[in-house]
Amino acid sequence: MLAWLAATAAVCPDCGTSETDWIDGRGRHRPDPTFEATPIRCYGCAAISTAASKVPDGEKGVRVVLRPA
Repeated sequence: MLAWLAATAAVCPDCGTSETDWIDGRGRHRPDPTFEATPIRCYGCAAISTAASKVPDGEKGVRVVLRPA
């Protein structure tokens, strides 16, 4: 359990990478990072964003989800 907690704490909750993916053992940026940032388009996320922009400001308890048409 402690090992899992330590491993989870070392991973970024947003992107899922750890510092060792980007920084070498001497604290410098790695010349060969493990990952490459690549923009992709998700049409589902775009649809959610469009629908969410139509929710009035200050509206409480509203979330936009995808459901089968």
